Amino acid sequence: MANTVRDLLGNGLITPLRRLAGLDFVSASGELLVRSAVQQIMKTERGQMPWRPSFSGGMERFRNRSMAATALEEAEAQAMGSIGAYEPRARVLGVKAERLKTMMRVQIAWGVVPPESQESTSVLLGPFTTEVTI
Repeated sequence: MANTVRDLLGNGLITPLRRLAGLDFVSASGELLVRSAVQQIMKTERGQMPWRPSFSGGMERFRNRSMAATALEEAEAQAMGSIGAYEPRARVLGVKAERLKTMMRVQIAWGVVPPESQESTSVLLGPFTTEVTI
């Protein structure tokens, strides 16, 4: 029976993969594990993982593209959909895309939800912010 938030959210490797001095790869649990998963989703390009080619945050679609208001809205919807599709422990609380000269910045506010209450609107931990620059 899981008694802590860490137990509820699992334990696993975090990205970027790195080793501790002479030991195994760095792993985490709780919020750090979910944060790593959200970052991996948003930084992965479609087709980058041959064993799961559809896995992606979809942000590569906005590279070398017009920064019109519609593109910013599409990026917000893409970020929200990607996290919702691939990380059930994270609930997106808000997304804001903005133009920075020749780049786009997407800021995602999210919280951690307990696995047994995926349909609930309650957030167990957070809000946290993840940022992607394209």
